[in-house]
Amino acid sequence: MLKYLAPYVHRVAISDNRIVSVDEKTVTFRYTPSKSRQSKTRSVSGHQFVGGFAQHVLPSRLQKIRYYGWMSPNSGISPEEVRWLLAIALGWRSR
Repeated sequence: MLKYLAPYVHRVAISDNRIVSVDEKTVTFRYTPSKSRQSKTRSVSGHQFVGGFAQHVLPSRLQKIRYYGWMSPNSGISPEEVRWLLAIALGWRSR
């Protein structure tokens, strides 16, 4: 489950450049399967597309985690410092 949800924590479900075409009945978009590096295209009805996209919309009053704590754009701490602090908290020792 985490592997599926992780990409959506920091970005939208589908960006505009992945949408290949739209007509009155279908939406065609590009996607990359989990265990592949080759992108594929898929065509779905407009209702299916909106339904799938709506599953990735956050409920009101919830924000993506990148806006809080050390992932905030205003944070003064670097990822390296976070790793170092985490290592100290977990009692890890360097070799």
